[in-house]
Amino acid sequence: MANFLSYALIFLACVLIIWGLSRFFAWKMRIEAEKAKEKARQKEAEMKGLLVRCPLCDSALAKGENIISRVWRPMNTPEQYCIVNGCPHCYPVVEEGLSRVCPVCGKSVPLDGYLVSHLFCKPNGKRHVHITGCSEEAHYKGKNLMQ
Repeated sequence: MANFLSYALIFLACVLIIWGLSRFFAWKMRIEAEKAKEKARQKEAEMKGLLVRCPLCDSALAKGENIISRVWRPMNTPEQYCIVNGCPHCYPVVEEGLSRVCPVCGKSVPLDGYLVSHLFCKPNGKRHVHITGCSEEAHYKGKNLMQ
């Protein structure tokens, strides 16, 4: 009888271990499926152009990350002068593996450099930026645009 009891306990322990492992792997697969869905949603949003990318380093900005820029007054005009310093990934410190490149002229923009742009404020509240160059271009070199 003692032999039967020990075999029954071993069998019960094996069943519990197998059940626990199956629950663990099911949980792990569910987490991985959720990650894959989120990655697919981000890729779809990027394809539609809904994700914002930094114009200097081309890093995708996560929710809550903003591009660091300076806009000059008057604020009531539909077009304003603006400079873009970068994003949290490339300004004030450039992360490893990133480079700051002007999308207009292709020159490398130093950390104290910036992009020259125009900010268009539409009546519906949306904003649109046209980048016209950088601080490293020849026709901007003589001007101190940061004043």
